[in-house]
Amino acid sequence: MSYNPYSPPATSVADFEDAGPLERPAVIKKAVILLWLSVGLGLATVIMDWQEVAARWSVPLVLGVQTVTVAINAWLIWKIWMCRNWARVTTLVLIAISLPYVFRELMDTAARAPASAGLGLMHLGSEVGTLYLLIFPGRDWFRRRASNP
Repeated sequence: MSYNPYSPPATSVADFEDAGPLERPAVIKKAVILLWLSVGLGLATVIMDWQEVAARWSVPLVLGVQTVTVAINAWLIWKIWMCRNWARVTTLVLIAISLPYVFRELMDTAARAPASAGLGLMHLGSEVGTLYLLIFPGRDWFRRRASNP
């Protein structure tokens, strides 16, 4: 058959050969552990400073906000575990937005409740560690998996 310049373009279609699941790097495992630690430390900070929290806001509001926060964080951590780059980016943006607030609250809490401020400092450290792990060493894993169909 001769070449026809007016024929539609042809594409070869083949099934994607799945090489099987890739093993998660240790960096991603550490980032997920730090994210869960951050969630736990955030809850522990609220519990330790409960008298101040309850004096500033209503108890049902605090419980509702904490429940929604834990649920969203758990969902995002699960999606990061499943190699979803959008979850990584969303988590990074949320942490970056929350860092100034966490730092300000840490300064306010340090004078009246040093133990709670210590938990807050560990919370801040876990979030900064997560930022580092997901931005620098962890990005290659997300990029490689996102290129697969």
